[in-house]
Amino acid sequence: MRQKFIGVFLSTLAIIACASPASGTDWQKPMRLTQDLPVREELNRKFQFTRFGHVEVSGVAGDVSIETQNGNTVDVYVVRSAETQTELDCYQTVIENTPDSLTIRHEQQEQGRRNNIRFRQRVLLRVPRAVDVSLKTIGGAVDVGRIDGVLRLKGIAGHATVAQVREARIEGLAQGLTMSIAQPTARGIHVSGVVGQVDLDLSRDLNADLSVSGLINVDDKTPGVTMTKVNVTSGTTRFGAGGPPISISGIVGSVRINP
Repeated sequence: MRQKFIGVFLSTLAIIACASPASGTDWQKPMRLTQDLPVREELNRKFQFTRFGHVEVSGVAGDVSIETQNGNTVDVYVVRSAETQTELDCYQTVIENTPDSLTIRHEQQEQGRRNNIRFRQRVLLRVPRAVDVSLKTIGGAVDVGRIDGVLRLKGIAGHATVAQVREARIEGLAQGLTMSIAQPTARGIHVSGVVGQVDLDLSRDLNADLSVSGLINVDDKTPGVTMTKVNVTSGTTRFGAGGPPISISGIVGSVRINP
């Protein structure tokens, strides 16, 4: 059992290592405090969704913030920055859209492949509430407002804050999770592989079944993560009349519930 949960812990760190930029810059600050590097480029785009949409962001070496708004408009604001223009030119921001999808990713140019590039990106989106959101391999913090669809997070190096979640698949978080939960859909909410504290804020009229397994106690007074003991705990809790599942597993830290 001990080896199983240590394996979860190591797998989480491996995912986060891939999400982090190579420059060694501090990516833990929230988006509003992130300082851009000297050479910068801003991208502003506006799109329209014609139906329930899907938004995906990946490969961002910095923070991602997603706000929701009424209507079908999608607003995109991206800041790319680097130490020099040459380093900035080594990467490009790819934005692809259809009437019901938006994809944003950062790619390294083949002709510009080199080591020790200092770069940052930050992404701010305003999207309709009727969307699915997928964020993966993000090198900073993420903040997602209330959406009606499915939330997917994978490989997040900074702290994740999400609001009024109804259906989610979340795995591989390096600096904890703050999540408020509305009444879940039948498929529920599943969280696994988190280093740090998981804070859950529950709606008062919640009907759901919560299961928690694989909590690994750590010495949180030491920078990074230092194993002091493996104390595997598990349990289930029913809220209201019970119902959709909320599962929390493989946590290197603690879980706090704020009803």
